[in-house]
Amino acid sequence: MNDLIERSCAYAKEIPSSGDGAEPFEYPEDLKAIFSLGIEPYAPIGPRYGDKKEYYVLIRAQKAAKDENPSERFRQQIVSDLLMNNPNIKEISEVDSKPQKFHYAIQVEASSYDVDDIIFRMDSWAHHNGVPFGTRTYELLRYLSRDSIAGIEHTTIDEFERDFLAGSMKLVGDIRSLRWTNDQRRKIASAWQSSCARLARINSCMKYVGDFYLYLALYNFQRTSAEPDYLRNCGTAWLSLSLQLETLAEIALVQVLELKPSNGAKSVTKEEIAKAVEIRISEKTSKNEAWKEIKDYPARILAQYYDDLTGTKGRLSRFRQNLNPISKIRNWLAHTGHDGPFEDFINLRSQDWLEKFEKVEIATRRVSEALIDVARLGLS
Repeated sequence: MNDLIERSCAYAKEIPSSGDGAEPFEYPEDLKAIFSLGIEPYAPIGPRYGDKKEYYVLIRAQKAAKDENPSERFRQQIVSDLLMNNPNIKEISEVDSKPQKFHYAIQVEASSYDVDDIIFRMDSWAHHNGVPFGTRTYELLRYLSRDSIAGIEHTTIDEFERDFLAGSMKLVGDIRSLRWTNDQRRKIASAWQSSCARLARINSCMKYVGDFYLYLALYNFQRTSAEPDYLRNCGTAWLSLSLQLETLAEIALVQVLELKPSNGAKSVTKEEIAKAVEIRISEKTSKNEAWKEIKDYPARILAQYYDDLTGTKGRLSRFRQNLNPISKIRNWLAHTGHDGPFEDFINLRSQDWLEKFEKVEIATRRVSEALIDVARLGLS
């Protein structure tokens, strides 16, 4: 498949312009399916050309006339700002075609007019910024388009990655100084997508876990003076998840203990919850030397005594296993701030970034599972 893509790129470059007097161009037999539409001398405009089609646009945007490496300014200002925010563009791929050099391939679902507009805007920017630029546009058959995308899957910017980058832009505006590899971008964006989906039914928690991953990426790969803010906001997002876990645990305990606010208060206090637990299972709490430490934390009360309070067994076994690692990270933030252990926990600026990131993924999965387990108690 890679060989087919390279040969297609080469022939796309060699096709002469069509027009009056132009001689027919002969394609190799195995490439005829790709160039099924032939070559248009201009982009057709008008009502009868308004239907959307799928196009594949090869783009060359090099550093200088004698330097075929891709232009960094083009990547930041056109790929990141223009193309990623265009709803007509379904896929953006980084390619390294030979012998004819192209740097990007974009899959567009649009009318001929809209495709021409995208190319015109790229060409205008390249002209004003002195960037050597060229394109070749053709339509792929659907099955070949899908196979081609799969063949360069490791460099394809999928929709969830575009959503992740769009989320980053909403937080900080300019993300053009992001410096990360395709693997890093894809791995973090995938974890972000999975975590948000996992907590989709708990809206506030979905936002907090999403912000955690967004700020984690910005802290590690966005080289600006705002790095301390990204670190602090990353920690704040994690603390918010921990506080939400305590809140859900309070709600579950109030429901189990059938408590009502007293003296016109809007909610039951932690002290009232602890007192009710002491009355309900005094033989358990009186013998537990750690009760004085536990009673101020509803999540720990729930983990320790839910079975005793409800007469059930094993309902929160996963929650109990996850709670200590979650509390450990919360205590880092509560006692040492955002620097120290927490900063080391989210720091991916090393050769072993993948191993460290896997620990981050495990931690966020644990807190997500804990939130889901406790939230379900309130629905039962």
